[in-house]
Amino acid sequence: MAERVEQVLRVDVFRALSEPNRLKALSVLLSESKPCTVGEVAGHCPTDFSVTSRHLNTLKQAGIVDASKRGKRVFYSVNEGFLIDFFDSCRRIMQSYLPEVAVTPVTSPAQKVPKRKGNPPKGVPGIYG
Repeated sequence: MAERVEQVLRVDVFRALSEPNRLKALSVLLSESKPCTVGEVAGHCPTDFSVTSRHLNTLKQAGIVDASKRGKRVFYSVNEGFLIDFFDSCRRIMQSYLPEVAVTPVTSPAQKVPKRKGNPPKGVPGIYG
């Protein structure tokens, strides 16, 4: 396989996406039609300015968001190309290991993931039926 699992399934990206307040900051950036300052993002988050700034920096270090400085202000925007490539690579990796489950990419929230047989791990609802 051309892509190695550990090169595609990057821990830093999953770690950055696993924190609820970082997801909220990412959600704010995704919903805006323009780059936002830390203050603009912080206004929609349950954390204060300095914590939001640290969360945005973590997202930036993982490649999920871009930052551009204009004067004294830093503007953040979603690195859409990175996210599309990252999740597409994840899909290809998972498809190679789980071909019976990941035959086609999910293109809409209305599509259902096939149910799996057996008991789910504790706290994992959804695909087990």
